[in-house]
Amino acid sequence: MDVNMMKMVNYIKGLEFLHRQSPSVVRGLLTLYNHQRHAIEEKARRITYYQDLAEPMLIASGYALVIDLAKQLMDEDPATLNEFLKLIGAEAETVVMPPPPPALVKEFMEAIPPGTVYRPKDTLAEAIHVFANMPQGGRYLLVIDENKTLKGMISVNDFDNNIDKIKAMKKNTYLIDLDFLRKDPKTLSGDAPMDEARALFKKSADEKRKITKILVVDNEERPIGYLSEEGISKWAATSMEE
Repeated sequence: MDVNMMKMVNYIKGLEFLHRQSPSVVRGLLTLYNHQRHAIEEKARRITYYQDLAEPMLIASGYALVIDLAKQLMDEDPATLNEFLKLIGAEAETVVMPPPPPALVKEFMEAIPPGTVYRPKDTLAEAIHVFANMPQGGRYLLVIDENKTLKGMISVNDFDNNIDKIKAMKKNTYLIDLDFLRKDPKTLSGDAPMDEARALFKKSADEKRKITKILVVDNEERPIGYLSEEGISKWAATSMEE
């Protein structure tokens, strides 16, 4: 088999591979090749079938044009491009992989336990019932308005630390009027990177104000979940596997 015939065989193999992987890329390759050739030579033969590209690729200018067009069409698919280049005997492109996007808090948060979200004009009696029957994993009672925006939070510790005061209060007192309702609690955005969350947990431990769980909110300050120490640990373990 002479050299040109061997090249033709390899070019057809490469083009067939490309067609199997992405017929749309091959159609684009044909369209752009015909357009470019016609611009250079008005009477250039129009190529209809991708296999017929192998012959003009025997000429250096045709070979270079096909490679250049393939690179344009597959700039977001370097793996397929490099396999095609390898099959046709061309030099592979150096692939610079972009850094992976940062892990976000919302990917590792846990759900808000049912029965722990109330409205501003719900009463102390209901709060007492919540803390007496707090579901497993629950630590907070959340107060939200009609738009589901966070208006305040009461933790298990807040409740315990004010137990004598609670015993003396009227049980129909509105939650929004409780002086131990934290109206500006620390929260994390669901779109915050996990690095930021870990730093917050570490800072609280260093300052002897250790937190084990923090409320996660969306861009409109609506509660969407909690991030716990377990979530931080899961993220750290996942990062090590990558």
